[in-house]
Amino acid sequence: MRSNCKPLPPAFFLPLPTVVAPALIGKLLIRRLGGHERRARIVETEAYLGTSDAAAHASHGLTRRTAILFGPPGRAYIYLSYGIHLCLNVSTCAEGEAGGVLFRAAFEWRGPLRGSAARPAFARAGLGTPEPQTGTNEWRGPLRGSAARPAFARAGLGTPEPQTGAAPSFAAAGDYRALSGPGKLTRGLAITADLNGCDLTRPGPLFLATDLAIDPAEDNAARGSIVITTRVGISKAAEQPYRYYLEGHPAVSGRRTPVLGRIAAIP
Repeated sequence: MRSNCKPLPPAFFLPLPTVVAPALIGKLLIRRLGGHERRARIVETEAYLGTSDAAAHASHGLTRRTAILFGPPGRAYIYLSYGIHLCLNVSTCAEGEAGGVLFRAAFEWRGPLRGSAARPAFARAGLGTPEPQTGTNEWRGPLRGSAARPAFARAGLGTPEPQTGAAPSFAAAGDYRALSGPGKLTRGLAITADLNGCDLTRPGPLFLATDLAIDPAEDNAARGSIVITTRVGISKAAEQPYRYYLEGHPAVSGRRTPVLGRIAAIP
């Protein structure tokens, strides 16, 4: 599969989560499924520190569950939140030091078609036939035959943790709210629990990248100031200013807490 995306190197994730989290705004989360590539532009993140952060899973120290957070930087840490939905994080800091960044929201970036002359990869993966579109690689239809075995299982992606609503499938294109929230993001991109521990610094079923072909003049939706606020959706250490999002973007999730600061605009 040819791509214009360059994976983020492990060194990108070595700093503290409070440095990595805002740096991830505007980067791409790449999901590959059965030969088809989906790209989501990250617009909201949250930083969680190590053992000193009461809201972090690592606050309880090194356990079987949190070993990924203490491991090499750039690994996927996926957990079930409130027994309802999966949350995707990436490990930060050097091996032996815990840290992580939660992906709270993203929106699908419409890249050019690849291999358009061939049979669409999503059809080969059993995801049905998309609605016709021009110049994009987006899929707009619901799963066909939803009563049958889920398409992501047929593609060898395993069975996800329980989630509310319908079985996970790729989110409809063109909807900025489709990936707005940690649970909606994992469900919309068919990110399942079997990807826990995945190396996000190398091309694979799930990885993080920067786009080498982006034309900033044509991608206004991915530019702007990064806003700093307190974290949301938690009860411990919620007052910490560790939430970051792209100002004014419609995909940002949750309530708009008071703005505590801004970081220079994304070029």
